[in-house]
Amino acid sequence: MIRLLTEHGYAIHEDDSLFMQIVEYYQRSRAETIALAYALVKVSYREKQISVRGVFYRIVSEGWAKSTNERFYQRISALLTDLRRGAELIPHDWIIDSTRIRDEYQMFPNLNEYEEFVKKHYARNPWQDQNCNVEIFSEKMQWQVSCPPLRESIVFH
Repeated sequence: MIRLLTEHGYAIHEDDSLFMQIVEYYQRSRAETIALAYALVKVSYREKQISVRGVFYRIVSEGWAKSTNERFYQRISALLTDLRRGAELIPHDWIIDSTRIRDEYQMFPNLNEYEEFVKKHYARNPWQDQNCNVEIFSEKMQWQVSCPPLRESIVFH
């Protein structure tokens, strides 16, 4: 197991409590599963906010799988769920899922509350007098999570 982790660039030390927690949690599992779980936790800690697919591609790029087949993706997804819910080694909000968009209406108890909301959140469109539109396209939903300051500076300054 340690050899497998070393081959993929992970250095395990005697005082690595994270590794020991994973070994204890998966004590009846194969060494490969324990090593993969450790790699998933390390990727999650490194990235902080990432999708399941993002973790999957990081793991594949580290050589844990020879291809990006659906079966291995499902295994990664199941292990990540277990590491979040069962072992509680990955904070729940670190694995993002931007495919499930929450659709709800903004509602107010009365017109006064609505008026206060509008006063607080009104922003003049800084681009309205320009003769062109500024649009940003990204193939990755991660951009919305990792770059709000950049997005806000483009829109509001």
